[in-house]
Amino acid sequence: MVNNKRQLCNNTGYFLLQSNTVTSFLIVLLTVFFVSCGKAPDLSRLEEGGYYVANVNDRGVVLLVDEVTEKSFKGRWYVEDSIPAQPHSFETVAKWPHRDELRSDSLIVKANAVSSDGSLKLSLLLDGLWQTLDFQPWQQPPVLNLDKKYPYFDSLYDVSCETVPYAMAKGYWADYPDPEGGSNDYLPIVLEKMNIEDLTQKDLELTMDIYRPITTNDTTRRPLLMLIHGGAFFNGDKKASGYKEWGHYFASRGYIVASINYRIGFLPIWSTQVDRAGFRAVQDAYAAMCYLLRHPEHYPIDPNYLFVGGSSAGGITALNLAFMRDEDRPNCTKAGVVNVVSHEYNKLADRIFWYRKHKDRGNEDLGNINSVAKNSCGDVDFKINAVVNMWGAVHTLDMIDNRNNTAILSFHGDADSVVAYGYDYPFTKVGTPLRDLVKKVRELLQNNSYEIDDRITDFLKAVENCLIPVNQFLCNKMYGSKCIHEHALSKGMKSELHTNMGGEHSLHVNSDGTLSDYYDYINDVTTRFLYLRMFPRPTLNTSIVGMQRWFELDNAIDWLTCSWEAEGGLVLDAEPGRARVIFFTDADERSLSVSGQKRDGNSYNETYQIE
Repeated sequence: MVNNKRQLCNNTGYFLLQSNTVTSFLIVLLTVFFVSCGKAPDLSRLEEGGYYVANVNDRGVVLLVDEVTEKSFKGRWYVEDSIPAQPHSFETVAKWPHRDELRSDSLIVKANAVSSDGSLKLSLLLDGLWQTLDFQPWQQPPVLNLDKKYPYFDSLYDVSCETVPYAMAKGYWADYPDPEGGSNDYLPIVLEKMNIEDLTQKDLELTMDIYRPITTNDTTRRPLLMLIHGGAFFNGDKKASGYKEWGHYFASRGYIVASINYRIGFLPIWSTQVDRAGFRAVQDAYAAMCYLLRHPEHYPIDPNYLFVGGSSAGGITALNLAFMRDEDRPNCTKAGVVNVVSHEYNKLADRIFWYRKHKDRGNEDLGNINSVAKNSCGDVDFKINAVVNMWGAVHTLDMIDNRNNTAILSFHGDADSVVAYGYDYPFTKVGTPLRDLVKKVRELLQNNSYEIDDRITDFLKAVENCLIPVNQFLCNKMYGSKCIHEHALSKGMKSELHTNMGGEHSLHVNSDGTLSDYYDYINDVTTRFLYLRMFPRPTLNTSIVGMQRWFELDNAIDWLTCSWEAEGGLVLDAEPGRARVIFFTDADERSLSVSGQKRDGNSYNETYQIE
């Protein structure tokens, strides 16, 4: 019995010894546990109104801290699993001296810590699982460089070129290249053609050079740019300086480009012949457009984006193709008896009480605008989307009202003496030597106070008025780019005018015929102008990847850098040209802005409203 008691005591002592050890061990564990919890978080590092972001299962979790006190903070949280994301409120509640718990309607945070950099380490119950996440203070994404190339804006393709006949028509000639080196002195050019053979009308084959991007298995319907060369309706060619280069330039960007030859030439004896030559050019350009649209299997053209451009007489023709209707035809293009001199000449003749009706044999009716097309390839109804008018003009501004949704881009020098910048006769530097002599004699007599009979003065004035300058005898006044631009704006049309101060004619070439610096300027401006006709502003597309919502710009053309900013949401991630954004349902307004710098150094800012 004694032994049993002794054994029991020994066992009890051992047990107590063991119990003390376990107790000590538990105390140590509890001590370690509380020590491991550390001090209560320093909530002063939290920022009221600040966002904190973490990612879980490829989704973003956003905490918005609305209010911070010494021992607690509260706010809202959003998970990137709905579009837009629903808000859930939370507020900290003290449970232990060194431990807080966040209570929310569906998100429970068991413990938190705030590090020196302001980040939050939270263990939360999400999707039925405890997960520990590092919430970092949200930072505005950096400015990103855009290095993407855009079709119709950047050079992307090799180019092919073929010459294609598009019509047959009766005329004098269809090509007459400029003199070597180029020149605005038209007198030698005119004199060279003053022979019976050249001034006899004949059947002419009209051709155009078609430049196309080289692609493989491509069925894209592409915009068309038709180019019309200049030359006063007397000379010029589809491969004139600048036109071959323009063909390659725009085709390499994805356009189908057609540089056309058309009927040129006239008997330079009165203004009606110039007007008739100008109308033949419109008929031929119309036929060329119809030919291209009649063959979609060869030329996959998007009929919504038909562009036409030209310089000088080509600019005049481009404007006429876009805006002229049959009712706008000059009377001299119709059959019947016509005056052989200009209206201005008759007005001057009236001043000296001299008037007689000038009658000529009946002119051949040139037919309507679509006459050549009907006879060659068949008529097609089409609308020109935009005109690139390089130092061109129109006879009447009223015809511009025929198509108020056609945009106009104009380039013109304000010192142009060939085609007026404002309202005037073409070729204003062309004079009449005998008229100038009479004018000087009359001024000399008046300045020296010679007593001359009034009848002599009247006679000299009459002779001076009769000897009108050649340009006024051959041409009528026209409205240049300045007048066209002002009229278009008054009608609410899209119009841009780029004035070259002090610039004269043929701004795209130097005096030796080489391409000028202004040629590059025309290319840059025209590229942007036509691109924005197809894509009026950068398009913002949305894509959903898992639970992530990405916004992407598909045509930021000449943007060099971009920076994203969300209103009523948060930009979680950003890459060049696109951003991942979470928007909040409780926001008053939701929008996404992108801003930065353009390639030309100017800044931009676009804002898109988000539904």
